[in-house]
Amino acid sequence: MTTWWTSLTTRERILIMIAAALIFGLGGYQFVARPVLAGEARAVSAYRSILADKVKFDENLNAVRSADEQQEAPVAGDTSVSLELIISQSSAARGLDILRLQPAQSGGRVAFFDGADPGILMLWLADLEQRNGLSVVRLNVTKRTEDERLRGSVELARVGG
Repeated sequence: MTTWWTSLTTRERILIMIAAALIFGLGGYQFVARPVLAGEARAVSAYRSILADKVKFDENLNAVRSADEQQEAPVAGDTSVSLELIISQSSAARGLDILRLQPAQSGGRVAFFDGADPGILMLWLADLEQRNGLSVVRLNVTKRTEDERLRGSVELARVGG
């Protein structure tokens, strides 16, 4: 190998060194730099997506907190406020869509919902009991097939009547 190299002219050696540098440079770019840059772009994209989700979550959390603070809840056991009003206002404050309200045999009301987040539904029911003196008589929920949300109905009545 060394005899072959030494037998080359200076011009040929320079051309071979330039070709080798180009091959190593292109190989380094193709097999090192491009994967690193692509990984960095994916990481930046994932970071931006997570950041956007966090901002959206913070906005929703602040909206729920401010709605919770602004909501003037009737005193527990106060029968002067209708069940329909209590149920509709408190569900709207939590961002829960009630599809229909109908009278129940127990004297309370049955609220039908679809697409409810399980956590928000449980918070809403706890809020109704703690703030408004309503109790759950019957709860019927099923998980929707297309996502993790719930559909069903809840029968609510005033505590002690």
